[in-house]
Amino acid sequence: MFRSMLPSGSRPRHPVEVAFSCQSITGGTGKPEDSKEPRNWIVRVVKFVVFAALIITVLSLVLMRLWNWLTPVIFGWHVIKFWPSGRVLDF
Repeated sequence: MFRSMLPSGSRPRHPVEVAFSCQSITGGTGKPEDSKEPRNWIVRVVKFVVFAALIITVLSLVLMRLWNWLTPVIFGWHVIKFWPSGRVLDF
């Protein structure tokens, strides 16, 4: 039934052959990420740096607030600002 639909002298094609012929027509190599691969690691590094800076900033602010809330009352120590709280995070 389906052989009658094919042009004369041609044979039915296997689905894998069809897939590879479509890739060669569109210029693909079989991996859809190939065109994005060079920029992918750059995006990951930028995201990591942004999130790391955000986490350090939030932790510094939390530490500063806790320090300024508790240590002057309990121990009589001085209050700290943002940058010294970041240095305290290093410990």
